[in-house]
Amino acid sequence: MKRVMTSALLAIVVLASHAAGADKALTDLNGAWEVTSLEQSGVKLPAEQVQAMLMVLTMKDGKFTTKMGSNEIDKGTYKAGDIANSVDIASNAPELKGKTIKALYKLDGQTLTVAYDLSGGDRPTEFTTKAGTQLLVETYRKK
Repeated sequence: MKRVMTSALLAIVVLASHAAGADKALTDLNGAWEVTSLEQSGVKLPAEQVQAMLMVLTMKDGKFTTKMGSNEIDKGTYKAGDIANSVDIASNAPELKGKTIKALYKLDGQTLTVAYDLSGGDRPTEFTTKAGTQLLVETYRKK
């Protein structure tokens, strides 16, 4: 019985430590992020097109908004995913509403790269897309 209690307490400590680390990582994502590259379903948009979209993602304390110029095109919430450097997103966009969008991210200084599966399927495992999928990879620069 004592061994079971010790194992249970150890599991709680590990989970709490992971949650604290995830909270810190999510705090690092707070701010305004300008899209600098975009690839979807195996097609990378030319840099001029991406720049012309004026797309900015703003993240703060589990909430996000996405704007193109002054037009808000999406908003919703995000939380830490089940693995390091991942988030689960709930979007209010009509085509995504009701789905949990699983994403993988990497943060390198002022550059954030995010791989999304817009189908609501499994979390991406790499920062690439393929034709015939709803995978999306965006790279952002902190404003």
